[in-house]
Amino acid sequence: MKNSYQVTGTNTKAPFTLKIHRGEGMLLLAMNWRKGKPPRDFVGFAMEYKEPKGDRFWPVPNRIGFPGQRKKPSDPMIPSTNAPIQKFRWVHFPWHADKDGEFLYRVTPMFMDQSGTLSRGEPQEASIALMRETIPGKLNVAFTRGYVSSQSFVEKFAPDRKLGTLIPDNAKDGLTFKPTHKKAEEAYAWMGFEARASILEVLDEAIAAKADVRLIAYDFNMPEIVTRLERLGKRLKVIIDDSTAKGGGHKAKDSPEMLPRSACVNQQALAMLNASTWPICNTTSPSRFPAKACTRLSTAPRT
Repeated sequence: MKNSYQVTGTNTKAPFTLKIHRGEGMLLLAMNWRKGKPPRDFVGFAMEYKEPKGDRFWPVPNRIGFPGQRKKPSDPMIPSTNAPIQKFRWVHFPWHADKDGEFLYRVTPMFMDQSGTLSRGEPQEASIALMRETIPGKLNVAFTRGYVSSQSFVEKFAPDRKLGTLIPDNAKDGLTFKPTHKKAEEAYAWMGFEARASILEVLDEAIAAKADVRLIAYDFNMPEIVTRLERLGKRLKVIIDDSTAKGGGHKAKDSPEMLPRSACVNQQALAMLNASTWPICNTTSPSRFPAKACTRLSTAPRT
């Protein structure tokens, strides 16, 4: 089913069962051996997937291989069809997770003889849609991903381990920082993932619909958000945490939180440090906001 949170493989001939759990732009593959323990020549699972409307399967890569397959960390990852994943659960983040439709996954048990030759067993297949909305038309829980310390982020955007061209050394410089990284916009979108996209989308819709916006925030120093808030003018009301930090903190007179000057801004203590942003939009316009509130929550995508 298109809206399923869980799907299972249906191949009764396969020596294992497969269950796929849908997450936020990702999924969990869970396998269980049907009877007893796997045989001694079992060496893991090959995992492949086909994108919606795709015409081929792509192997899920593995960072760990058999001796000699990867000699140094900078070597390319190995397809799991050649280096089976030796776990009974695996979280996969498809690169194009935002595509509409179902992703088809094929998980195959792999075996190896004494000469080191791999052979395939009976596979399981199952399809699941990685929908953008958690409950379509009703609720969407959005998250960030790819924090700058992740291996995947480093491989894609910072192989030299240097971040000065992408993010400021001091978070307080966020509004004036000018990135020189050639893939800055792609990196921001990748890190912020759906949380960033959802917040920007909600604010853009609020501007177009002339909606009132109520914002609760601990810290925001992203110009793409602040410039949108400025455009809302008097239709914006903000509650901002009033904590202080060495060198100024939120109470500094040039605090970025004070930039939407035409808005109603209130500073008060939040219960605990929480790098989150809650925009709530409401209007009686029958267009994008049909007499209901639209809410998004995001952890700060560049920290």
